[in-house]
Amino acid sequence: MGGEKIQLAVYRGALASLDEFAAVETVEAEYLYLQPKDGEVMQSALTPEQMETAFTDLPRVLRVLDSCMKNGFFFARTRSIVQPGGHCEHCDFQPVCGKDREWREKRKSEDPVIQDFLNPA
Repeated sequence: MGGEKIQLAVYRGALASLDEFAAVETVEAEYLYLQPKDGEVMQSALTPEQMETAFTDLPRVLRVLDSCMKNGFFFARTRSIVQPGGHCEHCDFQPVCGKDREWREKRKSEDPVIQDFLNPA
């Protein structure tokens, strides 16, 4: 799910730091979001195994993002697992990305510099 897991992994880390949750062995996660077109409530859930993998991968993912930001790398993504049809159809910032955004995303995805960003796990 790419970046969509980061929020849930951060919450998992916050729970792990609280004494009252020290005995918890597994954590499931889910979030709800509204479809921009029709307001339909959608669900995205992670199994305990997926949650643990996301939590374990979180430090490395954050290091990659930190490196990208420090080096001025920005890679707009037009799609994700949560939005397979694309984010652009309801985004207010389309003029910033431009009409050739999908072509630029494809071209940048082939650049070796960003392979850690595209495949952080």
